[in-house]
Amino acid sequence: MMKGHHPYKNVSKEKQQMWFKITSAVTIFMILVFLSVFKELKTLETPLGIVNLQFAGNLADALEVLRIWSPKNFPLVMFNLGLDYFFAIMYPLSISLGCALIANLYEERSKMIFAFGAIISWAQFFAGGFDLIENSFLSAVVLGVHDNAFVVIATVCALAKYSIIIMGLLYFFIFTFAHPFLAKK
Repeated sequence: MMKGHHPYKNVSKEKQQMWFKITSAVTIFMILVFLSVFKELKTLETPLGIVNLQFAGNLADALEVLRIWSPKNFPLVMFNLGLDYFFAIMYPLSISLGCALIANLYEERSKMIFAFGAIISWAQFFAGGFDLIENSFLSAVVLGVHDNAFVVIATVCALAKYSIIIMGLLYFFIFTFAHPFLAKK
């Protein structure tokens, strides 16, 4: 039977911790930037800002979101999508490293929890990939490519991305907090 590994199996635990701290700090900083700089995209009709565009689901709804924001905010939308390309590298690394670090705690104690963490750690790179695809299609729509398929693809990618991110964060927090209790066994 082949033993599963997370992406950082050949990286020392100390370096994993160091890179987790660095990527987490950058990720948190970028989240704060997104929350402060792009607050103009949050309106009564689009309370989630760019997320409303990500989950528009069809061209008509996407164009309505863009209409609400008006063309004067399009540079802000494009800046958001552009900055998200860097963010799509940082948060997958941070969550992936976090899952790997927690998986390390269970490697000898619970093969199932370790294997699940390894899978979730690898999956974060798919979240980043889905985010990059989503950004490309949304950028095209904002720039005038009004194709329903582009919006549908962006929405499917957003759904996949957020699902993987949520699984990673749940794994990280649940098994971080569960570790002291499971370690007693």
